[in-house]
Amino acid sequence: KLVLCDDVAGVSTFGDMPFNPNTREATTACISAFRYRAQIRPSSVENQDYTFKVPGWPGYFSHHAKNLNGQRTQYEIFDYPGRFKDVQHGQDFARYQAEGYRQDAETAACVSNSPKLWPGKRFTLTGHPSETLNREWQVTGSVLEGRQPQAQHGSSGDGTTLSNHLDVIPADRTWRASPLPKPAVDGPQSAIVTGPAGEEIFCDEHGRVRVRFHWDRYCPGNEDSSCWVRVSQAWAGAGFGNLAIPRVGQEVIVDFLNGDPDQPIIMGRTYHQDNRSPGSLPGTKTQMTIRSKTYKGGGFNELKFDDATGNEQVYIHAQKNMDTEVLNNRTTDVKVDHTETIGNNQSITVGLGQTVTVGKENASGHDRTVTVAHDQRNTTGNDRQVTVGHDDTVTVKNDRKTEVMHDRREQVGNDETLVVGNDRKMSVKGKQEQTTTGDHVSLVKGMKSLEVKGDLAQKISGALGLKVQSDIVLESSSRISLKVGGSFVVIHPGGVDIMGPKINLNGGGSAGTPVGVMQPGALEALADNAGDGKDNGSSDGDNGAGSGVGDDQGYSSSGDDEQDNKEKKITSISWSYGEEQTELSDISRHYVDLNLHMHTLNYDIGENVSCDVFYFNPDGTEDSLSVSADVNKNNEAIAMNIFSDISSKIYLYYGD
Repeated sequence: KLVLCDDVAGVSTFGDMPFNPNTREATTACISAFRYRAQIRPSSVENQDYTFKVPGWPGYFSHHAKNLNGQRTQYEIFDYPGRFKDVQHGQDFARYQAEGYRQDAETAACVSNSPKLWPGKRFTLTGHPSETLNREWQVTGSVLEGRQPQAQHGSSGDGTTLSNHLDVIPADRTWRASPLPKPAVDGPQSAIVTGPAGEEIFCDEHGRVRVRFHWDRYCPGNEDSSCWVRVSQAWAGAGFGNLAIPRVGQEVIVDFLNGDPDQPIIMGRTYHQDNRSPGSLPGTKTQMTIRSKTYKGGGFNELKFDDATGNEQVYIHAQKNMDTEVLNNRTTDVKVDHTETIGNNQSITVGLGQTVTVGKENASGHDRTVTVAHDQRNTTGNDRQVTVGHDDTVTVKNDRKTEVMHDRREQVGNDETLVVGNDRKMSVKGKQEQTTTGDHVSLVKGMKSLEVKGDLAQKISGALGLKVQSDIVLESSSRISLKVGGSFVVIHPGGVDIMGPKINLNGGGSAGTPVGVMQPGALEALADNAGDGKDNGSSDGDNGAGSGVGDDQGYSSSGDDEQDNKEKKITSISWSYGEEQTELSDISRHYVDLNLHMHTLNYDIGENVSCDVFYFNPDGTEDSLSVSADVNKNNEAIAMNIFSDISSKIYLYYGD
């Protein structure tokens, strides 16, 4: 049987073995020859190794041999790598190596006639002339030599002999084989990254992968192809660096640390026929590309540098999202043009100030254009200042609302023109003061009403002239007084009092000349010029066209607010033309694309409003048309293209 043991305690004891050099007279088992030898061997072993799982671990262990027999202690063996990755193996390997190096430091060669001594046996030598050798020894080697001359034809008649040549060491030593160098791998090898079926990226928490070497005939090519293999990266730090996991099917270059086949490491990757590089070589030889691949998909992220002369480019492609974080300043300098296209929404948040500068002052072509297809909202948390070096034009195609929570001050250095296409309402809850340093001209084409809840005072430094085409009626519940110097006329419920130094009835004289005022034509010209030649389209009963409008609801001139709040009526009528509802010009000639706008009061949204339109044909004949439309949210009923069924031209003109 074969017995294996790794400690001297496992060696069995044979007993005493006497020393007897006279082998011819020996009739019992003995040692007939015993030669002792001692030599200088390493006195200690120092081992060191490294493991990436505990990089700060010193991995240093030593073992100092005992029973040096007077040998000095400076003979040391240092071994790196020590081929261990933990404390227990480090301690054991140091002791094993020390025992292996010193297994022949103290030995003896002897001869015995007993065949029962073999490796794994211990015996005690007795009767040797050198007393120091009479101790227990352990057999480490045995060669049996037997002779039987009489068995051969023609041999002498010597008897049968047996010699057992033994190699022994002191029994208190553990015998180890001398350490041998570990087999080494000669150079790097190519391999293919493997993983489970259907998996594209297969790694552990350290980014290690498994591979299949091309020479491995029995490798299944799956997740059990090899041990986990570390991957060298371009940069590796504590939470920072470069990380690119080799994917299943890619070809990698595997090297071995210190040539150790048990420590493979991937040092590089390479393309092959089935895994081609980005682009199309050699046509894209000027490009340096970093391109990824969507996990289990066909997309990719990419950073590309093209160094083609005259077409240098840096290209960035994000398959989905792209996030940029700058903890301090960011500066972008574009020497020529900058184009940015956003397919959906954009949100910009500025924590403090923002400055946008377009071009240089008084330089042509340095304009800025902002186009918003739908809504735009601007919110300013504090002050806002807008400075326009030249003209400022704002066009609002629908409603505009401005709300000032506190004071409002507006200063115009030259002229101001305000054109209102329909009604205008102004409400002042406190005082209203108006100062005009020049002339004040007001033209009201319709009715004008003035109601004062308190007193009305007017002071005129010059003359006052009133010219009325019809009657003048002054009514007072108390009295009416006219006073010039010491003369006056008082009208009161009790009668009329006339007082003066002299009262003339039919006494001749003259009524005087009224104060001159601007004629209506001049006032109309001023109003028209204020609109820059654009008619505001409002109506005071005469729409300014060769047509009239009959309203079956009628117009009301009553000043009763309560009645106005209840009565449904058309307040005004205006014209436009085309789908854009463009205002009419001073003299307009249009075909059949006229639109009629009926501005209403007290109608509900969706309620139908109608009116009759009277017009003259080009041949001079008079005609009429009934028009109706539904009221919209702006209290306006719009009838589009009301003359669309009339083949002849319609001529519109301004006049009385």
